[in-house]
Amino acid sequence: MDDCRDSANENACPPIHGAETPSSTAQIELDEQLTVAERALSNVTTYAQEMMAHLRFRRNQCSIIHCRLPTDILIIIF
Repeated sequence: MDDCRDSANENACPPIHGAETPSSTAQIELDEQLTVAERALSNVTTYAQEMMAHLRFRRNQCSIIHCRLPTDILIIIF
């Protein structure tokens, strides 16, 4: 017999008797916060990938002797 906690469906397990379940409003708020966090992570990841591509391009365009990368472009603030 499969354990419902092994299911990918988070609603597969029935609530435990006597345990408090979050209200639908609280669940909606948590879902919204999770969505915002996921979007922020996606934006940071995209930005970091773009910066890496830019730095690779710059590295390939000049030699160390003739070109120096600005240090401020290497700092990413989270």
